[in-house]
Amino acid sequence: MRARRLPLGMLLTLVYGSAAGEVVVAGVEGEVLANVREFLTGEPSCDANDAEVGAYAEALPERVQPALEAFGYYEAAVTASVDPREDDCWRIALDISPGPAVTVENVALDLLGHARDDPRFRALFDLFPLQPGSQLRHGDYRAFKARVEALASERGYLEGRFTRERIDVFVEGSRASIELAYDSGPRYRFGNVTFSSGVLATRVLRSFVSFEPGDPYDATLVVDLQRELLESRYFADVQVTPQVDRARENRIPVRVELEAARPLSYSVGAGFSTDDGPRLRFLYENRRRNRAGHQLLAEALVAQVRQYASADYRIPLGNPQRDWMSLKAGLAREDVDAGIGAAARFGVQRTRVRQAFTATRFLDVLIEEDDIADQDITTRLLIPGATWWTRRYRDDVVRPRRGFRLNLAVSAGLGEGTPLVETDFGGKWITSLPWGARVLVRGRAGATFDDDDFDRVPLSMRFFAGGDHSVRGFDYESLGPRNANGELIGGNRLIEASVEYEHPLRPTWAVAVFVDAGNAFLDGDFAAERGAGIGGRWFSPIGPVRFDVAWPLGQDDGSPRLHISLGPDL
Repeated sequence: MRARRLPLGMLLTLVYGSAAGEVVVAGVEGEVLANVREFLTGEPSCDANDAEVGAYAEALPERVQPALEAFGYYEAAVTASVDPREDDCWRIALDISPGPAVTVENVALDLLGHARDDPRFRALFDLFPLQPGSQLRHGDYRAFKARVEALASERGYLEGRFTRERIDVFVEGSRASIELAYDSGPRYRFGNVTFSSGVLATRVLRSFVSFEPGDPYDATLVVDLQRELLESRYFADVQVTPQVDRARENRIPVRVELEAARPLSYSVGAGFSTDDGPRLRFLYENRRRNRAGHQLLAEALVAQVRQYASADYRIPLGNPQRDWMSLKAGLAREDVDAGIGAAARFGVQRTRVRQAFTATRFLDVLIEEDDIADQDITTRLLIPGATWWTRRYRDDVVRPRRGFRLNLAVSAGLGEGTPLVETDFGGKWITSLPWGARVLVRGRAGATFDDDDFDRVPLSMRFFAGGDHSVRGFDYESLGPRNANGELIGGNRLIEASVEYEHPLRPTWAVAVFVDAGNAFLDGDFAAERGAGIGGRWFSPIGPVRFDVAWPLGQDDGSPRLHISLGPDL
């Protein structure tokens, strides 16, 4: 069939002929105006005749009345008039005089059933939005009822219903009375939990479940179970389904469908930082070595300054996400301004994740050979210790606008070498400013208490400052006490602080200015070194990349230093 060519005039009619006119609303604003506009539907097109437009205008006052009553305006006066056509299209003026708003005079709320003793339900009913003296808003009333039903579903009141719901409006006195009663019925409880997959032993799977059969039902615990199973990385997909239709004797069975993830993964990465120089990183993971849920992680780093290889064999002792034991082994070598150190470390540790923090207790064996300021040091130490990490909070992974973290480590060294105790405390805090900028504050303090024989403290347990994540403007671990020959030897104390202001330029770019201060020192002989500078931030898909140029302050011959680093802010 051949296409028929349409005349230009007809073509214009097809494109523009369906355009509608304009209804100009006066007399109300804000939420009321927005609600009125929701009722202005079905407008005639611009080519409608005057009779059609007049009929539409005549119906408008009655049509928008429910939009006004929703906010308590039951005595509103509404008029609609058609203005002369402009630009070949109609225009209607809708004038609204809302009149007095109906206010709530009496409220009768009643909560029946087992929810009467539920603190969550009591708190919700205490916050009923339409208290005596408030303006009647039907939307708030409906929203409250929806919250009641949602909370009932979350808390397991599956038989709950409103037994009385009534609003009496007395237009002449502009007042209203509300009666609302909800009968929750019994609260259902958890039934048995069954799993579809046998890749892990039943006891391991059940360790993820934080509730027992017979516990009061709570949908948030169901969501927590699904999240923890996914985060364990044992499974590629998890579906946790409360089987409400199979509930018997007020108990809801829970079915968990699991799709096993591939246990093995390998990765090789290359990068660069001004602390390490060019580097290669190798990572091997076996996330599920056996049905008991054991895991093996091995990692190696080859860089100009540091090289290390480590292995971590994890054995779940409870919930694999919250309680496990690790057998660890590692080899490390470091070549810094103070000297060269080579160490082997073996140990066992127990990690427990609590609500607010993660605690790890460990017992390590350290074998280390160091060359510090032309002095050979051999260390054989048994190191018991513990670390605590606060539950890291951040509102975004790539560029958090708010967040913080704190960490504390305490360890002791016993054996061949000077006895010592070491503490290390650090943290970071991020907050945002109204115009999209951020302020980042960082601090660290550490101390080693030795038997007045610092010369025998191993390199890995001495403190140094300077570098990308320390005092910028100075080389990596180039700051600290020096001996009589001017050779860097490190300190037994450390204090660092940093303040940074970051200003956005585009969604993925920002500029920053910063000031860092701190140093490592021996006992009370503290002299802070300071660095300041400017930088650029690129929030790439793989994480923030930082480019900083920093100047060491207070040094006559101090020259700027470039710092490049990659990694999350928290």
